[in-house]
Amino acid sequence: MKNVIRIICIAVIALVISCSKSSTPTVSIVGTWTVSSITTTGCTNSANNGTQTSACPATVANPCYKITFNSNGTLTQTLTSVSSGGATQTATYPATYVINGNSMNITSSGSSTPESATFVLGANSLTIITTKSATTNCSSTILLTR
Repeated sequence: MKNVIRIICIAVIALVISCSKSSTPTVSIVGTWTVSSITTTGCTNSANNGTQTSACPATVANPCYKITFNSNGTLTQTLTSVSSGGATQTATYPATYVINGNSMNITSSGSSTPESATFVLGANSLTIITTKSATTNCSSTILLTR
């Protein structure tokens, strides 16, 4: 009888341990994100201020802009546009990124100067806020979705 009680106790302990609350799932920046909009403000040349929207698939009015963050610290920006004649053009721009907390430094291929930004990451949303550019005085807020 003591062995049966021991086995039941062990089974109950194992059940309690295996059914305990799981940890909160982590959200990762890794993956492909679609840009919804880019809002630029504070530019020395006010003609550069404004909001650009992105639509996928691309249309004549709105290009499709995507950013793919890889786990190895590289990223690819892909811009697809459609000309008024209907021709589709796609350009890719490689870069590297380093994350520290909610800050990110992005260095475009061929550049030695990283662009600093802060970001807010949700399960299916990403907001990237760039700091003022030293040359143009522009700041940008980029809204992305998965």
